[in-house]
Amino acid sequence: MSTLKFGARLVGVLIVGLFFVALTLQVTGGAREGVAGASGSGQITDLDNGLAVEGLSVLYRFSGVTDDGEQGSTNRKEATSIHCTNLNTTNTQVEVQLFQWNGTDVYTGTVTMPPNRSFTFSTQNTTIYFDDVLLGGNPGTPAIFQGSGRVLSSNPNVICTVQVLDPLNYPPVFMDKLTLHNSNGSIVGDIRKVYLPFIRK
Repeated sequence: MSTLKFGARLVGVLIVGLFFVALTLQVTGGAREGVAGASGSGQITDLDNGLAVEGLSVLYRFSGVTDDGEQGSTNRKEATSIHCTNLNTTNTQVEVQLFQWNGTDVYTGTVTMPPNRSFTFSTQNTTIYFDDVLLGGNPGTPAIFQGSGRVLSSNPNVICTVQVLDPLNYPPVFMDKLTLHNSNGSIVGDIRKVYLPFIRK
């Protein structure tokens, strides 16, 4: 019986040790990888330093931003729309920032949102939505490939969704939701918990 208890304890210690080694490798590896692009590379922290907006904090991050760059033509096939709603009882400043695949280009849009008001930020005009803000100015952004983005706000009581969609047709031929991540990288709404092994004595 004592050999069985010793074996169970040893297995538990090994599992806990492997968990912490994997967690350490994931955190340190991700923090040191650069974002490579045609014009060089940069650390993700450069975005926070170079594009920090006083009084605003990053609420959400997302990846998969795309736009065909065909604004104003009848050949438009893909755009990205971000919808945000202010759940606060006071006005809230919200800014959306989009980045090209290599992080070199930045397209922004900033609004002051009254309570319970929703705004739509889009990379170009869409037929299905009333686009409150065209990111990058009128008529929208140039082509964005495999881009990313983030939402900053002066108040945490703001909810958002992000979609890649067909901008020309009503109803759209396609519409896909992009996953939102918190500022720390965890998926919004993911309530999974990690349980360590329980070893009885």
